Amino acid sequence: VSSLRLNCGAQSCTFRNGGWPAVRLTVPLSGGVVIEADGLADLLPVLERAVRAMKGGTTPVVDQSPGAAAGNTAATGRDLLETARLDNSRGDDAQAERAYRQALDLQGASLGQDSPALADTLIRLALEVSNQSRFEEAHSLFQRAEPLAERSPDPLDSPRLTLYLAMDAMNQRHYGAARDLARRANTGFDALAAPDGTAGAAVTQFAKGELAHGRMIEAQACLRLEDWAGAETAAAEADAIVGATPGLPAWWKPDAGILLGEVEGRLGRVERGQHLIEDATATYTALFGDGPAAQAGWLALGRLYAQAGRYDPALDAFAKGLNGADSPLGFEAVAPYVTAALAVAANDPARHDTVLEQLFQTLQRIGAGHGRDALSRSASTFAAKDPALAALIRDQHEAERVLAETRLALAAENAKPDDQRDPTRLSWLSGRLSWATDQKTAIDTRLRHDFPDYDRLEQPALTTAVALRHQLAADEAFVTFAFGRDFGVGMVITQGGLSGAKIALNEDRLTQAVAALRRAVAVKSGKIEPFDTALAHRLYTDLFAGLEPALAGVTRLQVAAPGALASLPLAMLRPEAGANQWLVQRFAVTAWPTAGAFTVLRGSARPSHAAKPFLGIGDPAFRGTSSAGLSEHCRGDGVFPAELLTGLAPLPDTGPEVRAVGASLGASSDDILTGTAATEAALRARPLADYRVLYFATHGLLPAELRCQSQPGLALSPPPQPATSKDQDGLLESGEIAALNLDADLVVLSACNTATKTGQFGGESLSSLAETFFHAGARSVLASHWPVPSAATRALMTGLFAHAEIGHAEALRQAQVSLLASPATAHPVNWAGFTLIGEGALR
Repeated sequence: VSSLRLNCGAQSCTFRNGGWPAVRLTVPLSGGVVIEADGLADLLPVLERAVRAMKGGTTPVVDQSPGAAAGNTAATGRDLLETARLDNSRGDDAQAERAYRQALDLQGASLGQDSPALADTLIRLALEVSNQSRFEEAHSLFQRAEPLAERSPDPLDSPRLTLYLAMDAMNQRHYGAARDLARRANTGFDALAAPDGTAGAAVTQFAKGELAHGRMIEAQACLRLEDWAGAETAAAEADAIVGATPGLPAWWKPDAGILLGEVEGRLGRVERGQHLIEDATATYTALFGDGPAAQAGWLALGRLYAQAGRYDPALDAFAKGLNGADSPLGFEAVAPYVTAALAVAANDPARHDTVLEQLFQTLQRIGAGHGRDALSRSASTFAAKDPALAALIRDQHEAERVLAETRLALAAENAKPDDQRDPTRLSWLSGRLSWATDQKTAIDTRLRHDFPDYDRLEQPALTTAVALRHQLAADEAFVTFAFGRDFGVGMVITQGGLSGAKIALNEDRLTQAVAALRRAVAVKSGKIEPFDTALAHRLYTDLFAGLEPALAGVTRLQVAAPGALASLPLAMLRPEAGANQWLVQRFAVTAWPTAGAFTVLRGSARPSHAAKPFLGIGDPAFRGTSSAGLSEHCRGDGVFPAELLTGLAPLPDTGPEVRAVGASLGASSDDILTGTAATEAALRARPLADYRVLYFATHGLLPAELRCQSQPGLALSPPPQPATSKDQDGLLESGEIAALNLDADLVVLSACNTATKTGQFGGESLSSLAETFFHAGARSVLASHWPVPSAATRALMTGLFAHAEIGHAEALRQAQVSLLASPATAHPVNWAGFTLIGEGALR
């Protein structure tokens, strides 16, 4: 076992996996027999008892290495690493990242920040960060790991770093680089796996496992590059290694079978691919039951059929893979399903609605992604305020860990040959699995019953097209999109039914188009760039051309937009070429974080009963020039550094903006907080449920600008004295927002910017921030995608609030059209920057 291998030098003995101080017991017996036992220092009493029992009760001779006093720390670090790996096996990258960071902190404090023992943890942490699309942060972690891996006594660390860089490249869709990196790593693993004995038996065994993993990554990269021959060679070798190497995880064999089956399908050998995938799915089911692994097998079979044009069996296989699950999906996992579903719906009227209903469910799961991660982190902050809830969540995490651990142990036992399987252990593990399942179910039930607010935040609801249609008016349409590597899809739901269309635009081209349109609204040195109206028309056509028939008679669009599209106000698109017509002149647009949020908020909305009209917060005490320092700060559970808030760029125009909007609504001067008064403590001191409108004119800090699983939040003035708790530190995070008590018709987030200097977009994070305001009791959020010029902002807000009785979406549309009509403010930088997110009730 790797974690029990000692690396003994002249000074000390440490575990290779983690570098923790270790102990070794050496006990000579008669006849030249020697008992050796090694393990973490805190396991010394257990090892002594075991050796004593083997020797017949005699006290063993103990050879204890230096550092045994650090045993408790080592045990904690070991447990954290094991927890991180279990979280990774469940696909919970955020939880795995958290555990790896905690283990890394312990390792650094105990062994030193430059210890080669940190290399493996850094490598694994970097990949978890990459899996969450925080690529710059992952790059810095990989860079930190590189010199440590080169000096590591574990020869596997250096090629493992290269392989994880290949997986990072896969995440970034740099498939050529991923293939080259995987091949380089595999050359290193291949040398270590050579049966010449030079690397040592244990290293050879583990190198074989790493080589099998590396070949799978290589095959996946080749598939993306349509290098079918390379994919076949790598997948076949991975399958052969797994089949010939005892001791590897039992589920690696079906993993390799699925991959090889997909390659066979791409080569036109559909029947061969079908048998491989069916066998792998049956193995998954035998090992884990009808859970996520078996569902992944059915999805793979569906892809195989769909790519071969066999749409009916494809939909049957996809139905099994999608049934009973609500976890997020990547677009590529179901891209062939999208093609099949749209084709069947178009050609079989009897199945049209049923097929599109299932497609709508699938698109919701594709859209869950990072927004769901952000909400989950917000839920953790929300839960920390209630000790009973926090304790129950800890119990839930422990139950999940035990359940995952037991499933893996049971799978390993089931995978053994009949003559090696232990019936007693098998029975015990089966009973433990049943018990652990019951424990997890009981805790989940308690959370839903005792803490429904947390449950709604942690598990955003999915909805059905039928339920959504009941919430729509006759002139409304709900539109949702999803985009992948090769194409996208759009769906429209109206009172009259469902329709869907394939979109030729893929995710990369969409991102490029959004970036190009956004460049024209980035004011530099007071200069506004010309707006590309032709591109605005092409993008409208790409998105809506196939959906236009369903939009006849529609005047209000409810839109759930993913990815880069969430950072582009749709109002600035142009339905017609050459004409002076903008989308805002045809539709009032409301954005939604999810379709489920629309159904819930629209179905439960009521007017605010708040007595006061307005609370405004603006012009916080910032004196810096940028947010550059934020990217270096690892946001943890402590208070946010005041100097990072002070270092933000000042927003002097937002003071007059807040006062002007407040005056237009009849607000008291006491309800305007600016400058050093715009602190988190001052905000919390107000009876927030008494205000119908909350107005934040300040920087919105989005995770794309931050590090370490950060939540989106709003920057307020730093406190006059160093903060002792997070609820006073000046950064109002989304989890803290969710715990507020609001009764607001509208929350305005002015001066936010959903594009970073590095080219990333944060529109989805802004949507998740809005969703936490809904959770706190707000009905609508009006947020800016870029800093709108102050005069235009005041005119837009004055116009909106002057006609709020007709509904915020329509009032915003009319205010935007009014600015559009004036040559001085006709450029989209002046009128298109604000998007309404959510609207609780029709007017």
